[in-house]
Amino acid sequence: MSKTVGDEFQAETKYARNRMSGGRLNWTNKPETYKSYPSSKTVQLPRKVRNAAMDFGEVLQRRKSIRVFSDEPLSLIDLGFLLWASTGIQRVEQGYEFRTAPSAGALYPVETYVAANNVEGLECSLYHYNIKDHLLEEVNA
Repeated sequence: MSKTVGDEFQAETKYARNRMSGGRLNWTNKPETYKSYPSSKTVQLPRKVRNAAMDFGEVLQRRKSIRVFSDEPLSLIDLGFLLWASTGIQRVEQGYEFRTAPSAGALYPVETYVAANNVEGLECSLYHYNIKDHLLEEVNA
């Protein structure tokens, strides 16, 4: 069976520790697992999640791009859920924290920032999502 372009791309670009330029990772110089802004003003996000009004398949079928947005503020509960769903810690097993979005080698190079403009109970500002503590850290005070 011949390989498809997709198979070839996946094989050539998948993560392999021994194929990294510069050799292997130097674990003695690794950065902290979680980025944080310790001197920032923080806002604890609720851990509550709204019950889904529809199943995931229905959500996908109804999905569409919208260019006109509601004037209704986003709730802090919904913002917390969106942040957790995009990059939060899903579970802990044998001392390892697994996030909702996978990452090659569990390196998780993405940081999430929120430009809050219309969120209930949240000042308009720029925030960093602190994954470990599930909170927002204001970064432009």
